[in-house]
Amino acid sequence: MKKKNKSFNAFSISVIAILLVAILGTGVYAYYQTIVTGTASMTALNWEFTVDDKTDTFSKSLGSLKPGSSGSFALALGATNSGVNVDYEVAINYATSSPKITNLKFYTDSEHKSELALGTKLTGNITKGTSKTVTIYYYWPYGDASSVTADTADAGKSVTFDITVNGKQAQS
Repeated sequence: MKKKNKSFNAFSISVIAILLVAILGTGVYAYYQTIVTGTASMTALNWEFTVDDKTDTFSKSLGSLKPGSSGSFALALGATNSGVNVDYEVAINYATSSPKITNLKFYTDSEHKSELALGTKLTGNITKGTSKTVTIYYYWPYGDASSVTADTADAGKSVTFDITVNGKQAQS
């Protein structure tokens, strides 16, 4: 019987050892934990860009032109209700189906020294909450002998220009 006791004692010791290792092992992995949850919120800033107080289309009339005519038209660019600064680009071109006036030119200054070539973009910036007026000048010089033929050929034409004004959020 002693043999049975020895094997029973060895088995009992083994089971107790395994239980002790299991109990002590789980104690090694114990830790405190707290989970805290919260929320975040934001408000997107307003965006508005207008040309002559319009957000879609606008129209300008240059009236009747003849050789020797000059003038200007203003574009009131607005970022008054915008929460961000605005970069703008202004470009002028003949409308696709429009006839062209040979010697008519556009300028960025009233002295007609800084030409705004058709299709070229005039760029600038508007500070949020403000507006800016961009003036484009035109001049159809009274011709010399070499331009009389072109000026005469342009008589009676009804001309249309496409003016594209692009306003986008400034990166700064």
